[in-house]
Amino acid sequence: RESADNQVADYVDAARPRIVNSYTGNGLQTSYSSGVVEETIMVFLNGLMQRENDDYTINLISGNIEFSSAPTNGSKIDFYGVQESATKPTF
Repeated sequence: RESADNQVADYVDAARPRIVNSYTGNGLQTSYSSGVVEETIMVFLNGLMQRENDDYTINLISGNIEFSSAPTNGSKIDFYGVQESATKPTF
C-alpha cells in the first residue's frame, strides 16, 4: 500500500488546475468533452477566456461543454481545471 505522504502528494498534483483537454474547432462541432471537474472549469477559445452561460453551457447529463455556436475552423479550444480522475487519498 502506498504511504499516506505519497497519496497526498499524488492527489495534490492531480488536483492542481491545468490544461486537461485541447481541441481544434472545425466550424461544425459545438459539443466537447472537457475532462474537468465542473466547478473548476475554465474555457478558452483562441486564448480568450469564455463566460459560462454567455459563450458556453455545461450539459448536466453528459458533462460536455456546449458552445452556443461552433468555434470556427482552426480555432484553439482549451479546457483548464482539475482533472475528473483526481482521486482523494484514503487513510
